Amino acid sequence: MSKGAFFLTAGILLLLVVFLWLMTLVVNVQREELARPTPTPSPVPSPTPIRDARPTARPTAVLETPLALVESTPADGATNVPLDTTIVATFNQRLSYDDVIFAIQPDIRYRLRTNGTILTVEFLEPLLPETEYTYSINTLQQLRRVFVFTTAPAFAPTPPPASPEALVN
Repeated sequence: MSKGAFFLTAGILLLLVVFLWLMTLVVNVQREELARPTPTPSPVPSPTPIRDARPTARPTAVLETPLALVESTPADGATNVPLDTTIVATFNQRLSYDDVIFAIQPDIRYRLRTNGTILTVEFLEPLLPETEYTYSINTLQQLRRVFVFTTAPAFAPTPPPASPEALVN
């Protein structure tokens, strides 16, 4: 074997040994990193929600007291309700029309309005005379109330004329 071939073979073997040594070193470093326990982050306490003292049109996410219906007119079971009536519901807290689900049967077109704790249902056409209506007020907080009322006749009966005897006394 010639000197050139010998040095070439020796150089290749030397490079191979250095390469294997470096690979062993890299594998050992990776094993140490995997074996080392990873520090767990300490739990961060949840921030306490800050409540705005200013009144808002929308209820806050956390309510101290549940939303409750205080009063609604016409009341459940009402009769002779005028054909041009509006439904007025009073709640114990501020709300917006997004918080309320309103339905009425028989169907009639309406518009919802809110003003603080008051929900107003304005009908866009007159109610039918001598008709039983059922309306429900539901909220996102699972409040469900159902009311029934009956409208007045189209023309209210006029009282009979007073008798002459009644006028004398």
